[in-house]
Amino acid sequence: MLNCDLLIVGFFTDWDYLNCLIEHCLTRVSPSKIFVVDPASSADLLEKAPALAEAGARATTVFAHVRETGDSFLTKLRLQFSKSYVRQVLSPGLKAYREQFDADADPSLMNLDEIDNPSLWQLRRNIEGALPNQPAQRHEPIEAPVLGFIIIRLLAAGATWDGPLLKLEDRFIRVIGASGKFVHDLEKSYSGSVPPGASPDVTIAVGAAQNFLPPDIARSSETENIVRPASGQFCTDRDFEEVLEIA
Repeated sequence: MLNCDLLIVGFFTDWDYLNCLIEHCLTRVSPSKIFVVDPASSADLLEKAPALAEAGARATTVFAHVRETGDSFLTKLRLQFSKSYVRQVLSPGLKAYREQFDADADPSLMNLDEIDNPSLWQLRRNIEGALPNQPAQRHEPIEAPVLGFIIIRLLAAGATWDGPLLKLEDRFIRVIGASGKFVHDLEKSYSGSVPPGASPDVTIAVGAAQNFLPPDIARSSETENIVRPASGQFCTDRDFEEVLEIA
């Protein structure tokens, strides 16, 4: 743990265990930063955890006590992490938009304040290309300027965020990372993954290949039913503008 950052959350009801752990693990190391999340006062914190206070004195950069409950702190941490993650994808999209159209996109298109925590998590899953029932796993997004460009392109064309989806006029659009995958396989994977009526109208599979093999399921053009809801239309980054009729 030399020169690492240490975050301690939610141990304020079990200080005996925490003190023992710190004494055994942090006696001879100097973390770079230590953040302790505990609603107690700093004086109470130092009294309850003297070993932690000693470790904090050895922190090479920061020793901070955040007076907040663990639930509240972690909710804010997840929110800021997800926003940072998505912005890292959108930022190259702004540059690609400028190169494509010789004009700057509105920087406000990077604003994610209207998207809540669960939707941001779902958006991260879509960017990663996680299949239904798979969690978001990456700490940093892969380099995906095309995916970022498509989202910026849709927003610049008038789309707005609706949870993890984009809404353009009367159609809901999902953008997913799908490099190296076939569209018909994605159609099979996503079929029936959401309740009837909740499927996006269009899914843009960025990096996927069309091989025109029909999935061994009911086609998305069929009427929805309880057994097999429609999964919407799938397209790729090469034909999304035509499908969505974006000039």
